[in-house]
Amino acid sequence: MRSAERGKSSLKVKEVASVEPEFIRENDFLTKARALVVRKDKKTIVVVEDDKPVGLLTRADLLTLSSTKSDVEVRGFCREFISVKEEENVLEAARKMIDADLKQIPVVDNDGNVTKMLDVMDVLKAIKMKKYNPKVRKVEDVMTMEVETCKHNEPITKVWEKLKKYSGLPVIKSDKIIGIITRRDVIKKGFARAHLEADKPSSYHSIERLMSTPAITISKDASLYDAIDLFLKYEIGILPVVDKKGNLVGIITRRDVIGGFLE
Repeated sequence: MRSAERGKSSLKVKEVASVEPEFIRENDFLTKARALVVRKDKKTIVVVEDDKPVGLLTRADLLTLSSTKSDVEVRGFCREFISVKEEENVLEAARKMIDADLKQIPVVDNDGNVTKMLDVMDVLKAIKMKKYNPKVRKVEDVMTMEVETCKHNEPITKVWEKLKKYSGLPVIKSDKIIGIITRRDVIKKGFARAHLEADKPSSYHSIERLMSTPAITISKDASLYDAIDLFLKYEIGILPVVDKKGNLVGIITRRDVIGGFLE
């Protein structure tokens, strides 16, 4: 039995999945998908053909799209369809989500119909609700110590490639963390695939104009439950980790925290 579940009754996916699915056809244009992500704040969209799910499209996928390109179809950009079942254990479903590098994963019924999306926030709420026992205790046990950052005055053209690999980056000014720039920030402002656009830096295109502030940080000595509380309270996806002097020593994501409850 997994340590996180020892002595605990497990929750099923259907009990915690909270996000309504959004669908798009294979032959729809990517600009439509981006509009859905911006307008409805979706992390993952289900791609369908003849009303059957055939793929997924994520925010990271949309970073490859030029903000002015309008004739690119979804079919060439979507990834393989993967899902979890309504009756599955939440932590087992979370493992599939992490392995697939997703922040939302489709939930299907016995007939294969997508009924909900399981979000990483749903998993964190389930962990908090059930008070599962983590396999490690502290943030420093699961954080990434080599942190990719960006400067406050960099143009978005310099960081878009990083955001294909990282969901967010701490923004630094005078050696201090002043904010976070995320995929969501970039896509909502319409600067996905900025390197294909006019390559003239401007203050409007700078990170400082697009980033989210203030930067919420956490101590490396904090518990995983402390991190969960911050993720849920501020509805954020990454937390810069600082030492007692406020120096940046790492970064932790929701996926890192969830991984701390899996074996």
